[in-house]
Amino acid sequence: MRECLYESQYFKGEEYLFSGIGFAGFHGLYTSFKPSQFSISYNVRSLDSKRGFLKNLLVAFDGYKKWSNLILDVNLKCKTYDEAKEFLLNTKAVNPCYLSLCGITEGIKIVRG
Repeated sequence: MRECLYESQYFKGEEYLFSGIGFAGFHGLYTSFKPSQFSISYNVRSLDSKRGFLKNLLVAFDGYKKWSNLILDVNLKCKTYDEAKEFLLNTKAVNPCYLSLCGITEGIKIVRG
């Protein structure tokens, strides 16, 4: 599986913004680090596979996003731990999961779905 992972670094001009880990062939990040601000880690939360698949398919058409895309969005849009926390707690997402959000002196485990 290690051969399928990649580390990406994001810049705006010459300014380093953040880095993250993704899977080759997929858009988005599953783990990310924004220096002096926060880090995010995604973990799968399994539910009933048949019902879960159908539900995920239906909500995808209702504007819900994949977590890998949302984690990328958090890093692009949020400047602080508190902004990232608010974003992760309140944004519509397709599948259930566990998220770890860590700041400089605080952290939270978020259970979604």
